[in-house]
Amino acid sequence: MSKKAQKSLFIFLLIITATIGLVYILLQPQDSNDENLNIEIQNVTEETSSNSSETGYLFSRPSNGPLTKTKKITLNYHENNLASANIPADHENKLRAKQNVILFDKAKTVMPLGGEVKTIEPKDDLIEIGIQLPAGTKTELLSNEAEIITSEIIASQRYPLTALQRDKNGNTFVWVAEKTNNKNKYKAIKTWVDKPTIGRNHFIAGKPINAYSLVILKPDKKIKDKKIYGMTQVKFKAPLKSPIKQAYYDYRTYSHDKFMEEQAKKLKKCREQKTPEAPSGDATGSCSTNSANAKPTSPEEIFQSILNRQPRGSSGSCGGSTASCGK
Repeated sequence: MSKKAQKSLFIFLLIITATIGLVYILLQPQDSNDENLNIEIQNVTEETSSNSSETGYLFSRPSNGPLTKTKKITLNYHENNLASANIPADHENKLRAKQNVILFDKAKTVMPLGGEVKTIEPKDDLIEIGIQLPAGTKTELLSNEAEIITSEIIASQRYPLTALQRDKNGNTFVWVAEKTNNKNKYKAIKTWVDKPTIGRNHFIAGKPINAYSLVILKPDKKIKDKKIYGMTQVKFKAPLKSPIKQAYYDYRTYSHDKFMEEQAKKLKKCREQKTPEAPSGDATGSCSTNSANAKPTSPEEIFQSILNRQPRGSSGSCGGSTASCGK
């Protein structure tokens, strides 16, 4: 296939993906009082979690990836790897059997293996949800807080919720950075957005915001419409996978890096302690890394490896059950 044909095919697939995403958004029910809009965002991204006093406001184009919508619940744990939760009956239309449930440890770290909605039973003005947990779950190490993934848009152009604001009438808007004659100065433009699709930590702005819009990521209460400020453009980064899958890949990456670091230390120490009597030509002798200490790879193994960690301060080197242990 020629380069021209490849380029045409790529553009065609991009258009199809964008069209499917737009249709999905239009079919989703919009909740003007979405509970996710008012949550406090943490760890949105390393570079853009706050504004810098030196650079002023930070702004960016959207990040491409999934948009996850969730329903927060409080779990009651039972025997046989089961849990339950009660929610108001008016939320029943958002729930389906087999929906994934995000589990957290005591440190509010997302677990790399989730639960699954098994039953949905009306009881008076409440809905009782039955949830199947992963086999062998040590529930005493988990938080009672959890989130049911009610819907997910696979391909979307997202901004962090910190960029979205509401006025006293509930109308939503963002602040767009508009270029000026000074390359380090931008004009803040208050831009109303109609029915944004709000997810767990991010949102899709919709019209008139598009893939090229430069949106201020964390505006404060002092910002004024059409006023010029010192601003810096950054590249907003957001997870490329849904929360549970992202936790799985994040922990695998951390586990691999930690494993290689420990093996390198062992190898260095062993080589430093080698005696002069070691056989000639033997560069490492008995100092080769031990492949028997294999890292967990499947979501189930990773889940159990985290939950089986020894408490901080014990003979173990890792604290509690947090996936970021040791970072």
